[in-house]
Amino acid sequence: MASTSVQSLTPIHQIITVEIDKPDYMPGYEKSLKHFAKNANIPGFRKGMVPVNMVKKMAGRQMFMEEVYRAVDTQIKNYITESELSIFGQPLPYDDDSFPDMDFNQPGAYTLKFEIGIRPAVDYHYVFQNIPLTIYRVKVTDEMITKQIDDITIEFGEYTPEEEIGSKSYVNLTYTLCDADGNKLSEEGSFNQVEKFAVSKLPQGLQDRLMGKPKGAVCVFRIPDVCTEEEKAAFEAHLKPKADDETKAPVSINDSDNILLEVVAVNNLIPATIDSALFKKTFPSLNIETEEEFRSEIGKWIQSEFDKICRNMFSEDAYMHLMDHCLFDMPDEFLKRLFIEQAREKGRQITDIEKMYAANKARLRWEHISTIIVEENGLKPELADIKAELANRMANYYGFSSIEEVPWLKSEMDKVMKNEDLVNRTGDDILQARMQAFFEQNMKLELQEISHEELEGINAARRTKGIEFEHRHNIPHSHDHAHDHDYHDHEHDHEHDHDHSHADEHHHHHA
Repeated sequence: MASTSVQSLTPIHQIITVEIDKPDYMPGYEKSLKHFAKNANIPGFRKGMVPVNMVKKMAGRQMFMEEVYRAVDTQIKNYITESELSIFGQPLPYDDDSFPDMDFNQPGAYTLKFEIGIRPAVDYHYVFQNIPLTIYRVKVTDEMITKQIDDITIEFGEYTPEEEIGSKSYVNLTYTLCDADGNKLSEEGSFNQVEKFAVSKLPQGLQDRLMGKPKGAVCVFRIPDVCTEEEKAAFEAHLKPKADDETKAPVSINDSDNILLEVVAVNNLIPATIDSALFKKTFPSLNIETEEEFRSEIGKWIQSEFDKICRNMFSEDAYMHLMDHCLFDMPDEFLKRLFIEQAREKGRQITDIEKMYAANKARLRWEHISTIIVEENGLKPELADIKAELANRMANYYGFSSIEEVPWLKSEMDKVMKNEDLVNRTGDDILQARMQAFFEQNMKLELQEISHEELEGINAARRTKGIEFEHRHNIPHSHDHAHDHDYHDHEHDHEHDHDHSHADEHHHHHA
């Protein structure tokens, strides 16, 4: 009879030794031979009349090995199930000596060794209940509301032509590379055009050169001649064509380049009056009658925008909070071998396993934590949830409250659900939203009200530290994979290119 023994290298890294003998695999082997002989189509023999000895010569060795490994696999599965273990990936051969030579002409007893990496327990409940996490809320001030209203009156204001540039003018400008005398270097024209741009937002040195100039005026400059170091970054960004301007090819501008500025138009802006017409333009769906109501709605809108930012920060903070406080070991040596084995199966080679594993370990830990949270709390969306979400999106897109209102739209859902990529991405969106809500509802939170300036300071500090949050691309997928993810050899500085080539922690009991 088959037997299984276990040696623990660590509490989460085990060697399983399986011993089997002829009674464990020979019945299956002989059954396979007979089945093959009965169903094979071999020239010179009637179907079902192929001699078993011929079958042995043709496929005996392969069928013998399959039955031996099937018997071994059954023993490993039984051990994992009875021990209530959850493992990473699949069991791996322990070493080159783990698989003895097998002669199907002389069957006998065999001993095979495998190693498994056990998914460790994660006590996220303790973190949720005992370690507080700060959640931020920005306080909206009267000054913010007034500034937003000023911006709205400018947005809906009217432009009237002016004779010459003043400090409050709005100008249309073109920028072209040229020589020191203002001769254009290319026949292709300007590398950027801007319209209705506030002169006050230009560098002070360039403002000084333009004051009093009429429409059609030109100015030749180099960036260092009109910019301070503090103004330089913003001005260089201003000079770049807009991302959606396909007519302008990207241009590299250096401090030594001469730039020809041409004034195409000079305008004065008359801000819109704060009245019912402006209220309706700003909030078409609302019936606002007074400036006080208008300010209130502007305040709500500003608050909602800050709340979105703070929710994104919370998502990042929750990730770091769990990563910092959910402490557990990983079966590192096993996972390195799993990386190598899966790369080998894909015809790839890992040149530096230590470097590659170090680049992936944080992501593996997060996937492990988030997978447990999703499983234990039933957060994974079902296909019906995904279908309902897609139906809602379709209805909103076409301006209906429900697809039930429109028969042709309802029938279109069948086509939509056949788009596997769309279905998977929608499932991931639902899962991310559910995890966010679960964190907000169950974590021990401490609300801290901050100013806009403090918010900017917090985000600046994060950027300075180079904090990158990759977890949004590494939560457990809402869809099941029929394969293991590849364990790629990332030897570059790992900023993760989001190609889903990360190591996915499959938690089925045995692949």
